[in-house]
Amino acid sequence: MKIVKTTILAGFLAGTLVVPTIPAMADPHREFHVPPGHMPPPGSCRIWFPGRPPGHQPAPGECRVLSRQVPPGAYLIANDRRWSHVELNDRHFRHDVWDNPRYFYIPAGHTPPPGMCRIWIPGRPPSHQPAPGSCRVLSRQVPRGAYLIANDNHRWSHVELNDRHFRHDIWDNPRYTTRREIREDVRDVREARKDVREDREQLQKNRDELIKDRAELRKDIRRGASKTEVAQDRREIRDDRQKIDQSKKDLQQSHDKLQSTRQELKDDLRRR
Repeated sequence: MKIVKTTILAGFLAGTLVVPTIPAMADPHREFHVPPGHMPPPGSCRIWFPGRPPGHQPAPGECRVLSRQVPPGAYLIANDRRWSHVELNDRHFRHDVWDNPRYFYIPAGHTPPPGMCRIWIPGRPPSHQPAPGSCRVLSRQVPRGAYLIANDNHRWSHVELNDRHFRHDIWDNPRYTTRREIREDVRDVREARKDVREDREQLQKNRDELIKDRAELRKDIRRGASKTEVAQDRREIRDDRQKIDQSKKDLQQSHDKLQSTRQELKDDLRRR
């Protein structure tokens, strides 16, 4: 019996001597490397499992959606940062970073130029967001669920922009209406009128081109032109129709811009 106990004790001692020779496992917390070609696109995220081959990682997707699907031991990586499973399941962290509507991500290159603003609709691709424009004009056009963003990362919700006291303090206060702004409003109205005039002229040119191409098609059919020539004439007519549709859209946008600038000028004159 003494021999057995001695043998077991010797085995334990041998084990304790062997364990330190095993390499210690490095803490994977934010230490893993993501190859450049496997980073998610700007504005998207990706769940990443340290130790799993890059080709076997889950596909990129919408950050807020994926933030609720990260299992223990995995991370949520964005183009410029990463979050652990513990952080993503912390109630205060989620409220401050993910569940607060203000914290949507705007990729570099899509913020408005200095002195301008942009309506941003969370969840819509950056290339499908409305174009930048005058902050005061756009502040009256923000739909529910959207935000008005400025170049310095200031952002205002639909509720704030439609609050009477907020508007008076930030946008409609008479002290924010100067002669310079009146001159800018007048210049904007003139430019909008010019855009409307140019769009009308372009629409008329496209209509004249369509009439010309239709006459050319009838002429070719009467003289027995080849199928290739007739097909080319019909292709040109289809192109003319597409140009007309685009010109109509451009003209409608110019009309809307003109109405908006006129209203802005009226509001500024009324506040003086």
